Formats: sequence, C-alpha cells, structure tokens
Amino acid sequence: MRSGCAAQIVSGYTTGEQVSPTIGVNQSYFPKATFADRLIGSLAVQQTYLDRPTVSYAPQTRPDFIRNLTVPLPPTAVLYLMQAGYPVDLVFDLTLDAINGIQGRTFSGGEIRSASPEYQRVVEILRKSQLSGSVGMRIEVGKDKRESLVMFFRDRDIDPELAAELAEARKLLRIDPAQRDFHVVFGATRGGANEVTMATRSIYRVLAVLATSVQVPDCHLAEGRAPALGGDLEDDRPRFMVWSGCKKPKECDCFTMTCYRGYWFWIDDRDMESKRTMAYLMVLLALADTGAKETVPFLTIQTN
Repeated sequence: MRSGCAAQIVSGYTTGEQVSPTIGVNQSYFPKATFADRLIGSLAVQQTYLDRPTVSYAPQTRPDFIRNLTVPLPPTAVLYLMQAGYPVDLVFDLTLDAINGIQGRTFSGGEIRSASPEYQRVVEILRKSQLSGSVGMRIEVGKDKRESLVMFFRDRDIDPELAAELAEARKLLRIDPAQRDFHVVFGATRGGANEVTMATRSIYRVLAVLATSVQVPDCHLAEGRAPALGGDLEDDRPRFMVWSGCKKPKECDCFTMTCYRGYWFWIDDRDMESKRTMAYLMVLLALADTGAKETVPFLTIQTN
C-alpha cells in the first residue's frame, strides 16, 4: 500500500509554430545568369506540441494508514458488496472470521483452521438466495437519527426448496424462524434475538489469509525467510493462488508479477478466480478508508 495517492491530475497543453526563412546566392558559374537568377531561398516551418500534466498528491497521514490496515472492516462494507452482486461466498471468505458465532476459515499464529460445516452450509444457502434475489440489505434510520444495517430474507412466494433452505439457515444461525429482518452488528459471538453478528477482518488480516496461498520457495522456508504453515493446508483454501519460480515468467501469461529476493512471484493470467480476488481486494482497500477526512497539504509536481 502507498502512503499517498494521486488526488488530482490536470493536463496542460502547449502548441506553437516557428518559421525560419533562409536566403542565399548560388555561386555556380552561369555566364548569362542574372543576379536574381542566382538568388535561392527556403522556408522552414516547425510545429511544436507539449503535454505537461500536473499531478497533485494528497499524502496519507501515518494514523490514517495504520487505521486503514488494522481496524476491522465495517459490516456495511461486506453487505454493500453482497448487495452490489459480488458473490457472497467469496466476499465472506475474504472478510469474515465468523457470522453469529459460527466459525469461518481463520488464520492465526501460523495455523490455518477450516470453516465449520455449519458456516459452509450457511454461505452456500446465502449464495443461492443471492442469485435468486431472496436475500439483501438496507439501511434504516431510527427516531434518534441513527442508521442501522438490516439484512433480510425474502422467502415468501419463492421456490419451496429455497424457502426450506432459508429456514435451515435461520436454524444454523440460531435466530427466530419467523424473523425475516435482522440487524447486523459487529461481533464474534451470537447476537440478540433479531441480530446477526459479523466478526469482520482488517485489511491486514485479509492479506494474511491470502498469503497462505502463496507458493513459497523451499529455500525461503529452509532459511527461515517465511514461516511454515500448520493446520488444514489443503482444505478450504482461498480461491487465490500466487506462483513462484527462479525464472521470470512470460509477461503474456501473467496478470501481475514481482521479483523478491531472487525469485519471481506471479498470478496466472488464465486464473480468473485469483484475478477476481485481486479486483475485490482493491475495492476492500477503498471501503476500509472510513475515517474523517482531514485537510492535508498537497504536493504538486509538473511533469514533462
């Protein structure tokens, strides 16, 4: 992540013309040539075009940078992505440790723990419901003018099989079977009767989870440059993969690549799920910036 971002780019264009006439006398010997005949001339026309954009940078202050990395994402950010059509299973896999006390896939202290079967089943049902439009979210404003996040199940007049699965999801989440609207709040344990808690991750922890899918060179593990992971390494891995090798891969085969300590790391350009995860990560970085905006000085650079 960078400590600043380009806040404004202003293009500046300059055009001009330069005319250079040249007059001379031809010194070749022509006995009958008059002086006018000996005169020679040329006219040179030069056009110029300069593009000098001005880039203004708004530096990100140190507290903002640390906060955006370490503060858990708000549940609104998670459900905004779901409401926008991002696959709920992938969004939850990236951003949640638990939902209403049901444990998802976690990574802590070098150990990977797979999601519980209940969590996997709830996410599966929510994905089906998302595709059918039977689950969604909205913002409600109370009498005290405070906003609250509400997730709802729309299980009336829908396919009976899906309605039964939504009832199963309520049972797994241990919420009222007749409840269709649930207030969503941050928390790692079970919420109240009409609440669903979400234990969201910070951007730092999202990156840590994705790092478990990096193919670390054996020599880096042997030298202690990267930790050896324990736990359920092959079960329930993120849909994300970073390959590594000592030879630079072909650029046409890479979505992105970098060189670190003599080894190349890259995402395959044909790996659509990894590319999609990278795109979602960029959205999460933007959603993590929830602090109040302060007036900071701009750094303006004119480029040629």
